[in-house]
Amino acid sequence: MPQAKKRRPMIRRRRGRPPGRRRKASRPKHRGRRVAILVLLLLAASGAAWLIWPFWRSSARFGEQAQALPSRLYARPLVLTAGAAVSPSELERELEELGYRAAEGN
Repeated sequence: MPQAKKRRPMIRRRRGRPPGRRRKASRPKHRGRRVAILVLLLLAASGAAWLIWPFWRSSARFGEQAQALPSRLYARPLVLTAGAAVSPSELERELEELGYRAAEGN
């Protein structure tokens, strides 16, 4: 008959920390960094909203005004350049056709 192997006594070993050391209170690592990042993100979002808000409001107002007022188109612009041969009477006639009127001045 073959001999049975000797059994070793079972010893439970703790894994992780050496015996005799107290375990520290558990708390998340880098908590301060996470809070700082969260605060910076909130500040950035509120700053972006503060900058965009006036433009958003004014664009809404332009949309309302565009439907309320009729558009006016001016088809014939008067182009004046230095050295162009335009007589004073032609210039006066063009300005009157565009709706300008004479005013008394100094």
